[in-house]
Amino acid sequence: MNLNSTHQFLVYGDDVDVMDRNIHTIKKNTKALLVTSKESGLDINTYRTKCMVMSQGQDVRQNHNIKIDNKSFEKVEQLKYLGTTLTNQNSVHKEIKSRCSH
Repeated sequence: MNLNSTHQFLVYGDDVDVMDRNIHTIKKNTKALLVTSKESGLDINTYRTKCMVMSQGQDVRQNHNIKIDNKSFEKVEQLKYLGTTLTNQNSVHKEIKSRCSH
């Protein structure tokens, strides 16, 4: 999905992950996702939709859910997408360690 001339969604099957460096952009794009989906006749499953603020320099560990309209989305520090672990610190160290231990 292309919003605001950038791609900020990871979508596979029935999973949606919304990521950005800025919580305000995440909220804006998630709201746009809700509107666009509703227009298409789809309903976003808030339980399966995750949001993650990604930053290398800032402390982004506040895991308060993101509330938009009457829906609440889980804000996570890391998520697994297509077998790869992504972290809010935009680090690959955990992923490399995980793959080396197998």
